[in-house]
Amino acid sequence: MIIGVNTGGTFTDFVYKQGDTWGVYKVLSTPSNFAEAVLNGLNYFSYVNPCHEQKVRELLAPFGLELSLSHEILAEFREFERTSTTVINAYVSPKTKRYIGHLIKKLGRKDSLGIMQSNGGSISAETAMNESVRTILSGPAGGAVGAYEIGKMAGYSKLISFDMGGTSTDVSLIDGNLSLAFKTNISGYPVKVPMIDIHTVGAGGGSIASFDEGGALSKALPHAIPAAAQGTMNNVAIGAMDFRKGKPFAYYETIGGGMDASAKGRGESAVHSHMTNTLNTPIEALEYSYPFLVTEYSIRRGTGGQGLHRGGDGIVREIELLWEADVTVLSERRKTPPYGLFGGAPGAVGKNVLIRKNRVEEKGSKFSASLKKGDRLRIETPGGGGWGETA
Repeated sequence: MIIGVNTGGTFTDFVYKQGDTWGVYKVLSTPSNFAEAVLNGLNYFSYVNPCHEQKVRELLAPFGLELSLSHEILAEFREFERTSTTVINAYVSPKTKRYIGHLIKKLGRKDSLGIMQSNGGSISAETAMNESVRTILSGPAGGAVGAYEIGKMAGYSKLISFDMGGTSTDVSLIDGNLSLAFKTNISGYPVKVPMIDIHTVGAGGGSIASFDEGGALSKALPHAIPAAAQGTMNNVAIGAMDFRKGKPFAYYETIGGGMDASAKGRGESAVHSHMTNTLNTPIEALEYSYPFLVTEYSIRRGTGGQGLHRGGDGIVREIELLWEADVTVLSERRKTPPYGLFGGAPGAVGKNVLIRKNRVEEKGSKFSASLKKGDRLRIETPGGGGWGETA
């Protein structure tokens, strides 16, 4: 690279030539000492001469800090994109290191671990820990690669991949080959690493949608649009020290509820609605693995909305703690019921209840609490909305 410097009264200009590419970069001049502006501007080219970044690493090494250096993350021209990409890497790398590091500890001596990149390829676990920004959209990339390979097996080269998970829907256009994008934005921040060109919408299987007040969609397609399902995952997390095993535990589960009724028939009871990747944990497995007693697990009868077709009923899940623990619940539909359509009644709202000795506390949709031995957590999930007027 060749760099020419022009010191001026207002700006100091840097004209550079790298291969066949020419560019101009400006910094504010420093009239008291023109050399300061020159040095500041030359720092812009750290991807060519990273000595100052390496010096920073040397000075911070005794403190044991996690460091991301721009010349290692994105050794390319353009300061803003390089800075943004490096900052995002610094944010995600510590968590990625802990996660991958835990996996590596569990591997055997002959095992190897590769991590998918956002461009559909793979990198070593060590690279993924230090340059985690390269994996930031690797999940959706895996879906696109899978669709591409299945398409080839089926004899199709022009595809639209549609990958719906629990939180997002990812779509990619495949015209003979996977398309790559070399710059994207995540939450408004530019990320300049190669990625499969994927368009993501924050509306996956676990999303909650509602109609506008005019009900335009249901009026346009009355026999295709159902009433509202329970509209919540009923997230329950419990953590503490397991006195039986002498080590900490963490329990997390989502609880089903009532499905929506529609023109086709009544809603199913006691199932998960519009979400994926969940299991119905057997009581025996739960009590064996955790210091709990399941005092009730039943269908919440009568909670589905009335109508020509009734909504599905919710679930009652009541757990008694055998030791002190912290509890967190994240839920919805505790005040606003799942609506009915075309004269159908709404489903019942859900309830979150703590039972402490002889005291019963009804909690809000989201709360955390410290419970003692013998306290019980009771989750009553919503029913689905009914469809059509009762004859």
